[in-house]
Amino acid sequence: MPTTFHKHRSHIVSMLFLLLLIVFDGCRNAHNQNDLKKTYKESLISSKWKLREVDSGIEYFIEFRDSLYIAQYYREQEKFPKMYPGEWSINGDTLFINDKRGNFSSLFLTLNDSVMILQRTDSVVIIFDRLSDDFKIL
Repeated sequence: MPTTFHKHRSHIVSMLFLLLLIVFDGCRNAHNQNDLKKTYKESLISSKWKLREVDSGIEYFIEFRDSLYIAQYYREQEKFPKMYPGEWSINGDTLFINDKRGNFSSLFLTLNDSVMILQRTDSVVIIFDRLSDDFKIL
């Protein structure tokens, strides 16, 4: 003689499966909303930038790529640019850069479509201007 559980087993299994789908979808949506918050800042910084101040004729360019990879270029007037690859990440209002020279962090003071102003850990403020996407650094 079948028990009540056996009679309704397919309904119970279906309900458990549906519950798991709902929980999984809720977790996935919460994760996607967190990604959107990150993506907004990352989308603002993902571009080519030029340091506004030129020191001793050396220009500094940095390209933040969507893959969290950076390419930093130092160009002297008559010489071929030097390139330093690295990685970048953002946590809150702090930009982290890691390259072969070490780990660096800076606080975002301003980040918009045209200007990025950072404050380094030694309190020096640095200003970058966004370059057009088709700007050739090399």
